[in-house]
Amino acid sequence: MANNCHLENAPCLMAAVELNASCQIVAAAPVYTSEGMITFTPEIESEDGVDYSRLNWAGKRIGPATTGERAEKWWNLTGEIATKDWALFGMLTGNPVVLDGDGNVVGYERPIQRGGVGCGTERKPRAALVIVTAAGISDAGCTVPESGATECVGQFWPLTTSWNIDLAEKSADAPTIKFDAKAFGSPNRNAGVMNLWPSDAVPAFISANSAVSEAFVTCSALPAIDCDATLAHPAPRVPAP
Repeated sequence: MANNCHLENAPCLMAAVELNASCQIVAAAPVYTSEGMITFTPEIESEDGVDYSRLNWAGKRIGPATTGERAEKWWNLTGEIATKDWALFGMLTGNPVVLDGDGNVVGYERPIQRGGVGCGTERKPRAALVIVTAAGISDAGCTVPESGATECVGQFWPLTTSWNIDLAEKSADAPTIKFDAKAFGSPNRNAGVMNLWPSDAVPAFISANSAVSEAFVTCSALPAIDCDATLAHPAPRVPAP
């Protein structure tokens, strides 16, 4: 078995699909694809375990020292993009888009945001996300591949929510558009957005409750970018019983 060491370039594509109330991808759900991502930074938010030990009047510990385990709660996602994709923004944030007479998306509204978070009866939109990065791959001791970038890496976020898109001020410098969101573990265990998770991988599906998974994906399987259209998600692959 070889360890495929690789180099990654800047993100080249993002695809997102809205989840249902059970946080599952449904067949034929619209998939939004976009490019122009400049930076993407995930940072885990954790919580230290509670110290259950006791001290006496002199400040000395009484009994065994018991501390709860450190808990990983979610990932905070931040980044910048250079592409203003109104349809994608509308899906991620739940804000309405503006349509012309032919039904084309020509704008984006930003009303006061609603409350709620997570799955079930809460009202914030939930989306599965994949961010694809061009990568060079090598089995020869982690050396730089001679042929350059030959494969892609997919970073799968099966449940993201609390998206906020900061529309930049207008200026001659054309600043990028910043965003932030949160990523949680999810019951969504299929192959992710566009079924890009490799079918011959072990495990064959994104692991249960994973907040993020990464795998090499086939570059030729990536959808074409079309800001005026959405793709129909294929029927999700279901884990074998």
